[in-house]
Amino acid sequence: MSRFSGFFRPDNSLWRTVSAVADMMGLSLLWLLCSLPVVTIGPATAALYAAVRGPVRRMENGAFTTFFHSLRENLKTGILVTVPLLLFSAAVAWCCWIIWQMALAGNPAAYALVFFAAVLCVFLLGLFGYLFPTLARFEYSPGGLLRVCFMLAVAHLPSTLLLSLLLLAGAYALWLNWCTLLFVPAVLALLSSFLLERIYRKHM
Repeated sequence: MSRFSGFFRPDNSLWRTVSAVADMMGLSLLWLLCSLPVVTIGPATAALYAAVRGPVRRMENGAFTTFFHSLRENLKTGILVTVPLLLFSAAVAWCCWIIWQMALAGNPAAYALVFFAAVLCVFLLGLFGYLFPTLARFEYSPGGLLRVCFMLAVAHLPSTLLLSLLLLAGAYALWLNWCTLLFVPAVLALLSSFLLERIYRKHM
């Protein structure tokens, strides 16, 4: 009997791993629910990052408590950043659509613009990858947050590219199967945390 007693201990590595996976699925669903108003996507993302980089990575309890605490703390700043970003993203998407239609029509100048638009979109995706994790980790005004994250994105271009690729991979997984919403948001936060925490340590 004593041989198996350790198997049923709550601090057993197997059960801690199972608990971490369950937390990530729960956090992904919680992120989705809190993002439904759309303008709360930013603070919900910050809360998801805070929960994943803390309790989930350490395989400790308290992931959901951390999520709600971060959401409450960053709600105002997160919304003030999210709203203009959504408007700006919509404007960029509209411009990209116009450029793409021009390219399809055979406009020679549009081909160069397509390349420029693609590079800009990749950079913006990477910039977005910094914004709300940084909000979760540090206190900034909306303007200060945007300025600092732009500087980080420029100073760490390889990591910015990786963040962009991570977000694109997550979007592709969701496009293939919406059921991946059960884990994709938390997995993206987890993978991003390995990149971002290394960067943050350099500037702390």
